[in-house]
Amino acid sequence: MKRRVFTPWDALVVAGLLAVNLVAWAPGRPGRPTGYRITSQTGSRTVAADTGRIEVAGPLGTTVIEVGDRSARIVDSPCPLKLCVRTGALDRPGRVAACLPNRVALEALGPGGDVDAVGR
Repeated sequence: MKRRVFTPWDALVVAGLLAVNLVAWAPGRPGRPTGYRITSQTGSRTVAADTGRIEVAGPLGTTVIEVGDRSARIVDSPCPLKLCVRTGALDRPGRVAACLPNRVALEALGPGGDVDAVGR
């Protein structure tokens, strides 16, 4: 008697796991950012998506931010390690890129953002 490797019961279990996975991930999926908050020493301001190129002054020099219709990113900064530039595009609400030496931060705003921590 030849034994099957993949039975109909196996297919049913795989289909059930896929269905549970889709249901678990679908509601929590955040959408695109509706705007971006730029914070520096001089204060905080909110800009709309697709604003273009923005230059923000800091204690070390000018940080250049590029805001598109789907994401925003820090393009250039005078900081030595360029970690803020290597953060990449912020394409989901709740994501943050910060140039700590130049004291400039960029945050993606919108519904369903990521939560890193909750404090009381």
